[in-house]
Amino acid sequence: MSTLALDLGTATGYALGVGNAAGSGTMHFPRRPKAHPGARWSAYREWLHNLVSVQRVSLIAYEDVKSHKGALAAHCYGAFLGMTEMVAQQHSVPLLPLGVGQIKRAWTGRGDANKALMIQEAIKRGHETDDHNEADALAILNLAIQLRAKEAA
Repeated sequence: MSTLALDLGTATGYALGVGNAAGSGTMHFPRRPKAHPGARWSAYREWLHNLVSVQRVSLIAYEDVKSHKGALAAHCYGAFLGMTEMVAQQHSVPLLPLGVGQIKRAWTGRGDANKALMIQEAIKRGHETDDHNEADALAILNLAIQLRAKEAA
């Protein structure tokens, strides 16, 4: 079984856990000036569909953000979440929303950890990254795997 963890946004952090191996990174889905406004949503949906299909994802965990600094950030998050829900439904993959503070606390011991601390913890755990989106996705994956293990016990 594989678990996909997502830190949703224009720069989407992802971490994929398959058995004991994990792959991670950041995908960028910016709005391009001359492109159709829906192009980035299509690109995200296609990327996610392919990842879920090829890697046989059995759970998608994501950061469940409840407030944003601005309307544009909220709109973008909502669109990425909607595409994620749609792809998950099409592939019959369950979703696991995880709270921001819950993720940070499980990863660093602090529910208010900043981006630098999240990256520092990822490096401490053996991941080579300097990207806070990827570090957040690794933290989400770690928590999702912990919760799955507890559920199975």
